[in-house]
Parts: sequence; structure tokens; C-alpha cells
Amino acid sequence: MTIASRPNAKQSQQGEDEDDSSRDSPLLVDAATAQDGMIMTTTSTDKKTPLPASRAAASLKPLDRLRRFLKFYVSFVSTASHQDQALKLLQWTLWLLSTTTRNEGHERIYQKYSGDISYARYATRLLGLPAALEALLTGSWSAATSSTSTQYAAMLARLGRWTAAGMVGYYPTEHAAYALWMMPAASAAAVKFRRNRTAERLSAWSCRFWFVYIVSEMTQCALQWKELRQKPEEPSTEETDGAVTDIQLQLARNALFLLPCIHWSLPNWDRQPWLPAKFVNTLMWVESVTCLYQSLRRLQQQQLLPMAEAEEALKEE
Repeated sequence: MTIASRPNAKQSQQGEDEDDSSRDSPLLVDAATAQDGMIMTTTSTDKKTPLPASRAAASLKPLDRLRRFLKFYVSFVSTASHQDQALKLLQWTLWLLSTTTRNEGHERIYQKYSGDISYARYATRLLGLPAALEALLTGSWSAATSSTSTQYAAMLARLGRWTAAGMVGYYPTEHAAYALWMMPAASAAAVKFRRNRTAERLSAWSCRFWFVYIVSEMTQCALQWKELRQKPEEPSTEETDGAVTDIQLQLARNALFLLPCIHWSLPNWDRQPWLPAKFVNTLMWVESVTCLYQSLRRLQQQQLLPMAEAEEALKEE
């Protein structure tokens, strides 16, 4: 799940992993398997032999390639978290374009589109609190639920509840800030809230809760990585290598989130910014690219796994 975004007036945004991180729930790292893609073909003797995916893709006709791409695309956008990740990349890419153009009119257009997408992503997170509350009560965001070892199970379980607790605090404060930002500017209440910077204060608190989530998840990832490295007696496999790569990508994403999160957590983040906006937003753009790559990689591995299993079954025969 991807986490928060700052409004266009500040041209900044939080992540969410989300976490995502990655899935409909925040970005806890599953031990994702990594298998090289093998597509099955049939020889003249009706015996199936594996053909590397790269060669098979090169031999496809243009229409078949289009069908294959559309099938993968439909599979990707079928989850809300993937849709948010694509919008996040678009948002920050539009911001990046606004910094590279020399045309002031184009710059304002890119910033306008980027801000509108940011606010749209705020709205999609209005439904996130029940999932975080469920995870706090059940511990479903703990990486221990997907771990094959119990070495750090108790600690992972506690950290999973801390990640959920962070989001239970994050969602209400962000929702309240969003509601105030969206209030008609001419209303008396809006004037009062803007004078007192109520929305900005609530936004800072939401980022402080988000910080709890980030640190808890990074610790979970570090423990999973440590656990995998402490098994020297087991030979390295594509599955374990894939799990390590996924953990490393998750750690990288949370590291990219860390400075923006602290920046937006400060009391006067909007009036006396700690970091330059261009630096903060660049970190967010890099994270959005990393996030999309991680999700595409996971989805590709999920689709190739049945092919690899079929190949193993064929070898056993």
C-alpha cells in the first residue's frame, strides 16, 4: 500500500508502501519467489520442451504481443494498490516535468495535473482505516505470518502490530487534514482553520504516525534479511535470491520515504521547510519508480511460477 501525499500547494507527497507498499494491505515483505520464465512448446514428437521466455516473446506476432501485454496490464490494475502506484508515478513524473520545462505555462499545467492527482490519491485512502484496525487486532501485517522460520516470530508479530498502530493513527489525522484542505475557501470555518494552520498541524501528526509505520516495517525487513543470511548450510536458490531482492527493494523504498516523512512531520514544515522541496520530491519520484518496478517484478514472478512448476513436473516424468 502506498501511503500519503502532500497537497499541490506544497508540491510534496508521502508514500505506503506500501507500502507499499505492494498489495492491498501495507508493504510487508512476503518471501516472494523468483523463477526464470519458461514457456512450454511442443516438438515434432509431442514432447514438451521449455523455451526461454525471451525467445518465445521475440517469436510472437505483433497482435499476440499486444494480447500478452493487455493480459498483463489487466492483471496489474485489478488491485487498488497497483492503481495507486501507477498514479503515484504519474503524479511525480508530472512534477519532474514541471522542473525541466522552460515554458512557464507548461510548468503551471504540469504542477496543476500533479496536484490534482495528489488530491485524488488522498480520496482513495479514505477507505484505509478499517484495514489498519483489522491488522492491529489480528496481527495480519506481521511478516511472521509469511515466514517459514520462527526464529524472529515473536518480534515480527510485535512489529506487525506497530506498523498497523502507526496507520491507525495516520489515517484519521490525514483524513481530517484533507477535509480541511478541501473546504470551500470562502467559508468562515475555512478562514479560521487556515489562520490557525489546523490542516497543516494535522498533516504533521499524520506523518509522525507514518514514521512509526516506516521504522517498524524497515525493522521487519531487516530481520527477514538477517534470517535468510543466517542459513549458510542451505544453497542459494532462485527462490531465496528473489526473496532477498524483494526485501532489498522494500528497504530501499522505506529509506527513500524516511527523509520526506521527517520533513513533513516538523511543526512548521509548510512555512519553514527543513529540506528543499525539489530534493524531497525527487526522493518521492525515485521511490515511485522503485515501487512500480517491485510490483511488476512480483506480478511477473507470480505468473511465471506455474510455468516453472510445470517444467519441474515434466523433468520428474
